[in-house]
Amino acid sequence: MNRSFVFLLASTRSDGNTELLARAAAEQLPGSTEQRWLDLAQLPLPDYVDARHADRPWPEQTNEELLRQATLGATDIVIVSPLYWYSMSSHAKRYLDYWSKWLATPDPGFKGKMAGRTLWGVTAMAHRQEVSPNLTCSACTTPPPTWACTSGACCSGTAPGRGKCSRMSRR
Repeated sequence: MNRSFVFLLASTRSDGNTELLARAAAEQLPGSTEQRWLDLAQLPLPDYVDARHADRPWPEQTNEELLRQATLGATDIVIVSPLYWYSMSSHAKRYLDYWSKWLATPDPGFKGKMAGRTLWGVTAMAHRQEVSPNLTCSACTTPPPTWACTSGACCSGTAPGRGKCSRMSRR
């Protein structure tokens, strides 16, 4: 099967860091790979309403069918969302909320059709200060300006599988 990608841009800002990163990654795909780019800010969905137990049918929303068909038509779904307060954007979250509906109605075969597909995430976070990805204690090297090791021992700044070492603290 030929692969086809749908890139769901979920930023409030066009041409932002996350979109630029996704476009750079997409350039690495083979030239014959189908790509479809949809901007969720330009295809808004209202807040999701769970109507599974309501007496009325689930209302169809503007842009919903277009996004559902684009999702079903791709072998690879790429959510391109900046990181806002340790979470994806509201556009990306709202899109994923609608999966709850799509898994039940109007197409009860949605789950089966999605089996074997790949869901990707591309994210970036802008930060005005220089951030060091590797925190180290002062016994090893000079730590980033806002962190210091409180143990006095060389702890390498990270605890395996748990992120920042508990002995590192803000100055």
